[in-house]
Amino acid sequence: MKRRIICNEDFCIGCRLCEVHCNVKHSKSRDIILAYKYEKEKEPSRMTFEQKEQVCGSIVCMNCKDPLCIKACSMGAIKIEDGTVIIDTDRCVGCWMCVMVCPFGAIKRGDKKAFKCDHCHDEEVPICVLNCPNKALMYEAD
Repeated sequence: MKRRIICNEDFCIGCRLCEVHCNVKHSKSRDIILAYKYEKEKEPSRMTFEQKEQVCGSIVCMNCKDPLCIKACSMGAIKIEDGTVIIDTDRCVGCWMCVMVCPFGAIKRGDKKAFKCDHCHDEEVPICVLNCPNKALMYEAD
């Protein structure tokens, strides 16, 4: 089953709540106040928000049918689990080959490891989709 998050740019209002909830989901406390006010090491958002003039939207992993990032990873740190492309940070050595080949720009450089949207693979529906006030983010699983 392939999992995708699609952004309808006509409905996106640029509130960036998708990023906020992504950060909280991946924080140590999983609490919005604790995550932003008291956690020293803040988790980066696994999605990218872009805005150009009046058009805005989010960029997330599209879980490609034949992911170039998996082929580019010489350490075998990237795999598909339940239709979601996942980066095993224990195996990642930070060579950034996956970042270079991703056609969507969804994989980012962390301090020493690559990271990306994991579509909240442990949840039924990704947190960003659940918390989008304008329903600009849609979730598809096929």
